[in-house]
Amino acid sequence: MPAHILLPFAMAFLANFILGASSIYWHLFVGLSPVVLVIWRIAFSLILLGLLVGHFVLRGNDSLRRLTGRVVVLHVAAAVLVAINWGAFIWASMQGSVLESGLGYLLAPVFVMIVGLLFLAEPRTRPRFACIVVIVLALATLVMAAGRLEHWVYWTIGATWGGYTLLKKRTSLSPIEGLFVETTVLSILLVLASVWIDFGSHAPAASQVVNYPWLAAAGLVSVAPLVMFSFAARKLGAFNMGALQFVLPTTQLLVSYTYYGQVATMTTYVCFGIIWMALVALTLREGGAFGRARLPKSII
Repeated sequence: MPAHILLPFAMAFLANFILGASSIYWHLFVGLSPVVLVIWRIAFSLILLGLLVGHFVLRGNDSLRRLTGRVVVLHVAAAVLVAINWGAFIWASMQGSVLESGLGYLLAPVFVMIVGLLFLAEPRTRPRFACIVVIVLALATLVMAAGRLEHWVYWTIGATWGGYTLLKKRTSLSPIEGLFVETTVLSILLVLASVWIDFGSHAPAASQVVNYPWLAAAGLVSVAPLVMFSFAARKLGAFNMGALQFVLPTTQLLVSYTYYGQVATMTTYVCFGIIWMALVALTLREGGAFGRARLPKSII
């Protein structure tokens, strides 16, 4: 792999690994509702991103001044998708339904890979189509043989994360600035929602941070992998980005077994293995596929 591709490749790998392992972090707050956690996640993320953007503005690096209506609409859509994804993921983490969230993150990259091939002018080769066919068959087998599952979880996570990935490839903003716009949009939507909706027991309170001190790290846990993910999404093709996303559900599978004690069927492990072998075989066949990515630019 060319040296200039290592950074976006490594960031995509680490982002997906951290996102998959973060279910352990959210499980620490079983006494709080998913709605409260999403609100705190938005609040702490906005503070952290605001500080970062302010720092770069003072240094004269501010592309937010060049915001267009198209870019704003794109990030509004991305903000809604990531909020829904956060809610479903946090709920699954707190309920111990990690297999379902892992399956959702298996569906997402398949969606990204298919869209990349059909609509984004990605190279359409027989090995790539064969890889998708194998993965789809393995996923279908997994869904049918996995037993009783919270089906809404994996469909929601798969659709929202796949859509979010594709939207992040279309933006002209840097990763940190894009996330700042999205988090600002979510904050505004929360304020507007509070006018018509009585959050009641779901309203955040200062005592929650006192009782759950690790809650203050919600911004870092949320922002760090998303910045790395956004950076990689701009440098790697949709197909390759989708392939790397399989790190996330694989991590989820390991977490579900080692941390939650959620034992999957042998069919589940076999299907995961088939998917990984298909991806590894395709990567080895294409060889320099990652070399077509652009040289990395500034992360901010």
